Amino acid sequence: MAFLSLLAQADNGGSSAYAYPLFFGILAALISVLFWLYFRLREQRQRQQVQTLLNEQALREQQGREQTERSRQQEQAQAMLLLQKAEEEIANLNGQVLSKTEECTQLGQERSRLLIDKKDLERHKDINPSSKKQIYNVAIIGIEGSGKTALLLRMIDPLVTDISNLVQTGLDEAYDRPVTITHNHQDSLRVEHVFRLHEWGGEHLVEAQRDMLKMCQRDVNVEKDGVVDLAGIQGIIFTVDLGNDKRDEQGRRVGKQSFNQERIRSQLEEYFSPHKLPFLLNDTVLSRCQIVILFINKIDLLDGKLEDCRRAAEQHYQNLILGLRRTCGSTPVEVIVGSADTDISLTKVYSSLVRGIMPESARRGNLGKAEQLKLAVSAGRQTVGAMSLNRDRGGSRPPASPAAAPVQSPAAPLAAAAAASPAAAPVPPVPGAAAPPAAGYGPPPSLGGPANGAPRGGVAPQPAASSLH
Repeated sequence: MAFLSLLAQADNGGSSAYAYPLFFGILAALISVLFWLYFRLREQRQRQQVQTLLNEQALREQQGREQTERSRQQEQAQAMLLLQKAEEEIANLNGQVLSKTEECTQLGQERSRLLIDKKDLERHKDINPSSKKQIYNVAIIGIEGSGKTALLLRMIDPLVTDISNLVQTGLDEAYDRPVTITHNHQDSLRVEHVFRLHEWGGEHLVEAQRDMLKMCQRDVNVEKDGVVDLAGIQGIIFTVDLGNDKRDEQGRRVGKQSFNQERIRSQLEEYFSPHKLPFLLNDTVLSRCQIVILFINKIDLLDGKLEDCRRAAEQHYQNLILGLRRTCGSTPVEVIVGSADTDISLTKVYSSLVRGIMPESARRGNLGKAEQLKLAVSAGRQTVGAMSLNRDRGGSRPPASPAAAPVQSPAAPLAAAAAASPAAAPVPPVPGAAAPPAAGYGPPPSLGGPANGAPRGGVAPQPAASSLH
């Protein structure tokens, strides 16, 4: 208020000369005070703002540290939980390892027991191998009185001597003939190979063809109780004859006879005619068949030399032979002339069946013993000869190989002597003795007989009882 009154006095022209300067001095002081107060207040506000910011920053940092601590504590808690879980899992795994170790120990013991059982089983198998029987079907077809029953009985029973009063058969009859036994030591398996011989009468060709087709209808082999029956017919023997066997009231033969042309023509035209062979030997039967044999029986009834009778018999049945070879195609056909009564050429019939039907595995057993013995004897002779030659020379070198030191066959000097000697006079037949077999129709060389085509006298040897196995 003093300031305003001073200003009023200055305006009214008051007596004081210093009114205006004083007024402006006081005004300037007021303004300075106001500016100081303004800046003071502003500084205080700025300090307050800075302090607030510092407080907020400190609060945020505190909150951050607290949050970080909480996070660390949470992570530590989680780590502790995970550690506890890991320790539990480790404990569980240790328990599993212990259990697995016990199981491995038990398995090792079980394996040891199984190995012992396996060795015992192998020893047992070696002592008592499992057995299997493999059956090969062979059909014998012929008309009544042609000698098919005599041929069948001769093949299955070598002890049969009297076949004069045999009952004629008609429909299918089957008999088993054991051939050989093979041993598979790797599988501990003993296989018995058996010929099952089926017999049909020539007057029952329809039934024979029907039964053979029935056996060929199955595509696989039938195995039951260790017996394997091969599908189809593996071999067929057609039995024809050259005449009737005439005997007296005591059952003795009444002399010799010539070819019975009417009976031969009956067999060629009525029973085994060219239009009946394709019906009997159709593609289904031949697909399983491995050999066909035409056995011309009763050559011992004919009067004359055996070789001449054999050639004449083949000539009489030439049409049948050609028909069989034409019908069978790639299936081999063998023609054998002999006698079921006197055992002529029966060994050749049997050996032809074995060679034509038996698999290679079956020939490694008893059937291959003769060849093995021949090879062993030949190798032994060559080794002994080489050693003797080396000893005579005074050397110490090892003997030469068998291929480098061939040895002459023991039969060569005999053959040379026989060739150089004059032809021997024919020996007259002994009364009551059996007629000699045809040349080339004895047992093959591998079974102890002469080679095919070599002359041979006497009756073909009857197979021993051991040959059944």
